[in-house]
Amino acid sequence: MDKSYLGIDPGKHGGLCVLNSSGDIVALHNMPQTPTDLKLLLGNISASHSPLVCAIERVGGMPGQGGAAMFSFGYNYGQLIQCLTDSNIAHTEVLPAKWQTAMGCRGHSGESKTSHKNRIKDMAKRKFPNVKITLATADAVMIACYALAKL
Repeated sequence: MDKSYLGIDPGKHGGLCVLNSSGDIVALHNMPQTPTDLKLLLGNISASHSPLVCAIERVGGMPGQGGAAMFSFGYNYGQLIQCLTDSNIAHTEVLPAKWQTAMGCRGHSGESKTSHKNRIKDMAKRKFPNVKITLATADAVMIACYALAKL
């Protein structure tokens, strides 16, 4: 039985991407903004694309972020992990440096965050020229590619 590969960029402006075992995108979504919508989406993905290998970016607070912002992000990340668990989706957490290095899109010294994000988006668009990839979904696409290649 062929597997599907789910990549998740857990940010509020992140996304989810499902690849089939041939490496084609079969589903691409912006991150739902409510836990209810997220749970519904993950349930549908789990039901439609089984067996499923899932990689989620493991992120933490960023230097310069206020305490309230870090708490909010951590809370949302916890809800995402719970939704994966509720949907019976086993997952592997992967550090940004690990998936970015493996996929050849690690940030360069002195590169701005905007430039780095745009470079990842451009790489994803070159990989999938017939798919509408946005800044919200680009990391998820590359994380799904990482899952296909490494998991």
